[in-house]
Amino acid sequence: MSNGIQISMTIREFHDEGYYFFTDQFKRVDKHEGGVTVKSSDGGDYEPLQTSLSELTKDYARQGRENPSREAYESLQKELNHYLTCYGVQLVVRAYKCNVLLAEETSALYDFSYEYYDDLSDIQAIIKADYGDWLKEQVMKEAQNKLKQLCE
Repeated sequence: MSNGIQISMTIREFHDEGYYFFTDQFKRVDKHEGGVTVKSSDGGDYEPLQTSLSELTKDYARQGRENPSREAYESLQKELNHYLTCYGVQLVVRAYKCNVLLAEETSALYDFSYEYYDDLSDIQAIIKADYGDWLKEQVMKEAQNKLKQLCE
């Protein structure tokens, strides 16, 4: 706290339909096509857009995997299901004085899924470690400048 300025840190969640970069990764299609599409856990069929199923199968075969076709399909299916269930989160740092918002800064967007984390506090700790001090410094500078402008 400086000059009576209080800092708060919270997590903002983005539950938009379809994760923000999902459309660069997979495209929903009307019907399943063997060797091309992947079926999601919700029964939908999707075409991978970054790496095709056949390309990944060839890569896995070159690596000497036991069953490259199955492993490629399962790998893409796992990635697809992850993107269908995750959503974006970011750290929001705000500066207040006398319950008046003076400044706000946000971190980069992280993807969150209960597949990898037990709860939001896990990802919040990671984002705080990556951005917390820098964001606090930025928001404090903005708040002090705003107070200075208000007092002039």
